[in-house]
Amino acid sequence: LFVSGGSGITPVMSMLRTLRTEGFDGDIAFIHYARGAEEACYRDELAALPGVRVLHGYTRTTDGADLDGHFGPDHLAAAMPEPDAVYVCGPPALVQAVRERCDNVSSESFVPPIFTVPTESSGGRIAFTDTGIDVTDDGRPLLEQAEAAGLNPESGCRMGICHSCTRRK
Repeated sequence: LFVSGGSGITPVMSMLRTLRTEGFDGDIAFIHYARGAEEACYRDELAALPGVRVLHGYTRTTDGADLDGHFGPDHLAAAMPEPDAVYVCGPPALVQAVRERCDNVSSESFVPPIFTVPTESSGGRIAFTDTGIDVTDDGRPLLEQAEAAGLNPESGCRMGICHSCTRRK
């Protein structure tokens, strides 16, 4: 069973395509959630996949939806009541709902972990050697401390996913 919400469909589609290419012959069900049909990515490709039970759940409208509302026991029953394995990617609430109702769940998230800034400085020294700037570590991420010191380092996602801000430490 694959479950995705919004842009979480991207890695799930990759796994689904791989299974189809490798000739997987087991049962496959796919639930994708979007606000409405206009935001349901890969709709045509999913409709054309043989041997895959595809259900669309729309959270802001019922027009053209196979499922109404958010993931729950009735959605699981409609897709695959007793899946051997479940793969989910989407908003944290969707991942949590799937985990509460299914066993053997693997998940992927596009949401960064919550980072709590320490209440006290570590007192350590950070030296941005190429610029000669030294600062006292205040516990925030290095990227933020570099920017606070007047530097403009290359960065992209600001979550550590794209690695464009990676530097030698």
